[in-house]
Amino acid sequence: VAEDIFRLVHDSRRHGRELHGKLDEVARLLQSVDAARSPSPQTRLLWARVLGDLDRHADARDVLLGLLADGPPAFLRAEVFADLGIAYAKLGARDHEIAAYGEALVHTSVDRGRSLLLSNRAEALMAVGQVSAAVE
Repeated sequence: VAEDIFRLVHDSRRHGRELHGKLDEVARLLQSVDAARSPSPQTRLLWARVLGDLDRHADARDVLLGLLADGPPAFLRAEVFADLGIAYAKLGARDHEIAAYGEALVHTSVDRGRSLLLSNRAEALMAVGQVSAAVE
C-alpha cells in the first residue's frame, strides 16, 4: 500500500499537481504502518516528504537522518540528501543545508536534478554571506 502512495506522491510532484486534500489521508495511512521505521527505504523517504509537506520539517529531518544512518540504497542517496537539504533550509540551518546539498551532488549524475541542487546550494551559500563560494 505504501509503495502505491509513494508513486502517487512522486507522480504528483513530478507533474506539478497537488494531492488535492489527500495529504492528511496519506499521512494517517503511513503513520498506521509505522512508516518511520519501515524496512523499505522508499516508504521512509515518502514519510519524510509527507511530513515536509505538512510543515513538520524537524520530524522530516529526523526520518531522513535515520534513513541515512541505516544506509539507503545508492539509487536513493541523492534524493535523501536533497530532501534533507530542503528540511534544513526550512529549519533555517544553513550550514547543514549546504552540507546536505553537497552530499546530494556527490551522488547525482549530470542531469536536470544536478542543476537544481547546485542552484539550491548557491542560494544557501549566499544566505550565509559566502557569495564567492556560491558563484563557484
